Amino acid sequence: MRVVYYLQTHTRPAQVTRLVEVIKAGSPDSVVLISHDASRPPLDVPRLESLPGVHVFSERGGYGDFSHLDRYFAAIDWLDEQGIDYDWLENITGQDYPLLPIAQLEEKFASATVDGYLLYAPVFPEQAPSDADPGSGKPLCAPWDAAMRYQYRHWWLGKPTPRKQRWLRPLMALDFAQPWLRLSLAFSTVGVRRRTTIFNDDFVCYGGWFFCTLTRTAARYARDFAKDNPEVTDYFRTVLAPEEAYLQTVLVNSGKFTFEPDAKRYIDLSTSRNNHSKTLGIADLDAMLASGAHWARKFDPDHDAAVLAELDKRIRLVVLRGHIGIALGRGCALHTGRESPSSSWRQDCCSSPSRMRRAGAVHPGPLLTGPAPTGLARRCCSARWFGGSCTGPGRATKRPPGWCCAPR
Repeated sequence: MRVVYYLQTHTRPAQVTRLVEVIKAGSPDSVVLISHDASRPPLDVPRLESLPGVHVFSERGGYGDFSHLDRYFAAIDWLDEQGIDYDWLENITGQDYPLLPIAQLEEKFASATVDGYLLYAPVFPEQAPSDADPGSGKPLCAPWDAAMRYQYRHWWLGKPTPRKQRWLRPLMALDFAQPWLRLSLAFSTVGVRRRTTIFNDDFVCYGGWFFCTLTRTAARYARDFAKDNPEVTDYFRTVLAPEEAYLQTVLVNSGKFTFEPDAKRYIDLSTSRNNHSKTLGIADLDAMLASGAHWARKFDPDHDAAVLAELDKRIRLVVLRGHIGIALGRGCALHTGRESPSSSWRQDCCSSPSRMRRAGAVHPGPLLTGPAPTGLARRCCSARWFGGSCTGPGRATKRPPGWCCAPR
């Protein structure tokens, strides 16, 4: 089984690299596609693409418009063109982080009996027919917000900026004075009420989150529907946040798939302003871990680095314990203190990262010489994770998890 991890990114290049290295450490055979907003700070493309199966695309970004779906469908097209076989397509951002080890997530996908993890529910529940799929059964947004998004034809005034929002804010009084015109502060748009919509009892408007996990068959179906039904696609190009409704509307109405109406994401919108979710910190850790989610967002190391460090301990320690004895080429093996340690250490594990990647291991730092350490809290090779570089002999750290090699 193979999973494709698809990321849309626009900020914090170092954080994106960190996330991709975590994914590749837990799933060496996975494919990672990164669609980065070309107008924003560039990613470290050489470092990212030095990892096998990682591909970076610099593309036109957007916010709350159909460009998110254009880029998503372009990624599916690219996978087909390259003949890349995969089973699941995971849609995340550069500010996501896994709450479980990647290998454990993929085990869940392998045993899944559904076609995806997709948050969905009717956008206008009072208008949905009685036999419509209720999905999560939870209200998605206030009725006035739902109407403004999907019953008005919108024009964008460029990307939202603080300056633009300042001069738009006084004009928003118009939203409460009449029903025909709507100004959106969050999206910087002006919308005109439509006489009719494309939604009816046979094509219910469903919504949820763009972030989801779909089988290849479901993802391709959504892509093909967009190409084969231009009138529907054109309608969604003129609504607010089409990425939060298109996949749900197309896939659920098709009747061809079964989804768990839960995206398995932990996102805190309790303090949301202009559609931005809470930046998570260590105080949110217990709630995240108790949620049953696979991923959480959003994170910012400048805001709270401790929460990512704590998640790293949980994710990478499990990975470490699960890989005792993996061969690394030229007789090297991972050593966690559960095997009888050898009395000498070798430095040649850094000599061939490609062999180690093929073996499914991360790239450790230099090895120590002399007596081998013992115990889980042993002294380990100073290292970056998969794709990292050697930092010089004799450097070590006492904190697990680290990767050490012992000759067989």
